[in-house]
Amino acid sequence: MTFAERLKTRRMALQLSQSELSRASGVGQSQISQYEAGERVPTADTLVALARALSISADWLLGLNDVWSEGLSE
Repeated sequence: MTFAERLKTRRMALQLSQSELSRASGVGQSQISQYEAGERVPTADTLVALARALSISADWLLGLNDVWSEGLSE
């Protein structure tokens, strides 16, 4: 799964709209849309903000492992 797919999958699993994720993370809704479409890649700071808002590890978002966070897996 790509970063874009992982971001959207986790957002939808939490039943969040892009606007809700935007408010929770401080990342613009248009940026989130572009990330999910694979049109943009986030900066390190943005990646951390998204991971925290989604309660997952940045490593999972990047596809470096299949563990969302401690005790949670795909």
